[in-house]
Amino acid sequence: MITCARQHTWTAGFVAREGHRWCRICPEMIKRERKQKIEEEQAKERARIAEAQRKMFAQAEAEMIGEEVKETETTTVRDAET
Repeated sequence: MITCARQHTWTAGFVAREGHRWCRICPEMIKRERKQKIEEEQAKERARIAEAQRKMFAQAEAEMIGEEVKETETTTVRDAET
């Protein structure tokens, strides 16, 4: 019985060098862990970008509303003067 560093066990025959085979589960686990880490990082980046876009949109909307209010005030003042 052979055990790897992650405690996976398997049996090997008595053929020469067969006991030196690598664990077949570990590479698959490492690949899945790396893929999951990359997906999590990408999700965080997408969330950060979405939040930045939301803030920029809100700021632009507030600026547009501010400009509309200024135009309305200017028009109201002009109408009152006439």
